[in-house]
Amino acid sequence: MKYLKFITSLLAIGCFLHPAIFGQAKVGTTGAQFLDISPSVQAIGMGEAAAATTVHSAFYNNPASLGLIGIKRVAKLSFFPVKAKFPAGTGLQNYEFSAPVYSSSTGNILQSVSFGIYHTRLVSAEMIERDYDRLPTGRTYQYNSSVTNLSCSYAYLSTVQFSVGITMKSIDESANEYSSSGSAMDIGLLFRYPIFKNYTDIGSSYNLYMIPAIGFSLRNYGPDMEFNTNKYPLPKSRALGLAYEFGLRNFVDTRRELDAFRILLALEFDYKHGGTEQHNIGTEISLYELFNIRLGQINFNENSNKQNTLGFSLSTDRIGKFLLLTNGGVTNSRFLEFITEKLSLEYNYAIKSNNYFDDITYHELVLSYHL
Repeated sequence: MKYLKFITSLLAIGCFLHPAIFGQAKVGTTGAQFLDISPSVQAIGMGEAAAATTVHSAFYNNPASLGLIGIKRVAKLSFFPVKAKFPAGTGLQNYEFSAPVYSSSTGNILQSVSFGIYHTRLVSAEMIERDYDRLPTGRTYQYNSSVTNLSCSYAYLSTVQFSVGITMKSIDESANEYSSSGSAMDIGLLFRYPIFKNYTDIGSSYNLYMIPAIGFSLRNYGPDMEFNTNKYPLPKSRALGLAYEFGLRNFVDTRRELDAFRILLALEFDYKHGGTEQHNIGTEISLYELFNIRLGQINFNENSNKQNTLGFSLSTDRIGKFLLLTNGGVTNSRFLEFITEKLSLEYNYAIKSNNYFDDITYHELVLSYHL
């Protein structure tokens, strides 16, 4: 009963994220709209429904997820720029690093502090400059925008898992001789309640687990930006995320656990500046984590448009663990031990449909080091 009260309290808190409670902002133009573009390839594959998940780079959707990712004691570096095909020859690049910096355990209580930094840059092709009457000026320009994000998150794990996170942003935009800079902040909360059932079969150990989760985040809150003497508000948003993860975990020892199967279901309700709403739904399905496939859909309520998404990932870490588990955890290959317990490489891919232009594809390479 106490856990039912706990979940009910969280849902009550989530109601305060609704626009009817906060009040709706005036509909109009916003500055730094590129802040609405997610750099998380895994989240994009799931329809950007990641506010209550711990997938890689989910701290864009909710900075609190960084704390629970750090509990795994893995430092991650996304060193290959995300490749995305946008209109007008615009290209997106994203570099990211995250790692736990502190952890302690007392009994069944585990606490952790994690740090992350990611830099996203959006660059357009050369475009014809036009005046306010839409007439060509005879000049061309290139639009550049970038944001550097510093994230910090604290996680507390016991019967219930809780984390809180904050992201500070430094924003820059430029076009020809015009430029603008600003700052913003994200704040997030994430609650998870893992349920495990242990059993042993033919010398192997298994965990059947279910993890309901709920997350809240406030994104892009900061002062207006000024561009060419005009002031524009940032694209603020408030998000409520729900997720349910379940699977069967098989392990030889604590460093070689592997999900025999896993299914993640996620929803995100995003209330944006100007009163518009966006509802996202996504899923991730994994079999022995050899091949993770993701499906999702982004729904824009103001014009009933929908974007379908698809993604997958491959990892040397998961392949190595699978080979070890099928051999009872015994191997004579030092290389296999190394990629399983220390260093691994992961490739992520996602594609998003577009109603007006070509589909957008994303690619990412992530290097992970197990601390």
